[in-house]
Amino acid sequence: MDRPTLEALSERYPGEIDVVTASRTADVINDLSWRSLNEMDWGERASIHGIEITGLQVRHNGWRWPGDPCRANGQPRTGRSFNGYHLSYQGATIVFGGDTAYTDRFKAVQGQVDLAIMPIGSYGGCRDQHCTPEEAVEMCRHMGARQILPIHHSTFCQAGEPLAEPMARLAAASHLESSPSIALVRPGDTVSLV
Repeated sequence: MDRPTLEALSERYPGEIDVVTASRTADVINDLSWRSLNEMDWGERASIHGIEITGLQVRHNGWRWPGDPCRANGQPRTGRSFNGYHLSYQGATIVFGGDTAYTDRFKAVQGQVDLAIMPIGSYGGCRDQHCTPEEAVEMCRHMGARQILPIHHSTFCQAGEPLAEPMARLAAASHLESSPSIALVRPGDTVSLV
């Protein structure tokens, strides 16, 4: 939830974007010009313009500002939450892992996953919140994903690992048996599921 990016999007497309966010986080961006702003909890389902969305529990924290109450820190009813999402549209299925450390919760994802959008960077020193590339591949195996679209890498150094290391490690891990193929290599590329 990068506030400057979301401000720029809402200014460029005022009243045109439907937003889904984790429980108890809408207040961070409810002053921006959205068509709709929907909070979603783990396991909750919604349908927006024919896209079926289910909130998934991941392993991170819900802080949006320093000192925020957070579900991960023992405030499950009042703290800010954090989500991944399972999306289905016209026969295509995508899992957005969001920010997550390694978790076996993706084993609960039912059915074929065409594309898993998974973080692979910022693991150096942040292992309780961010997975390694190898762990991202393992979580893709848990959900039976055919392809992985790596995110959270190659743009800036946040946690100490060399900038090119996450993609190199992902490439090595993707050659293992039953691993998903890599859908994109560089940020900004595009992929089609049709």
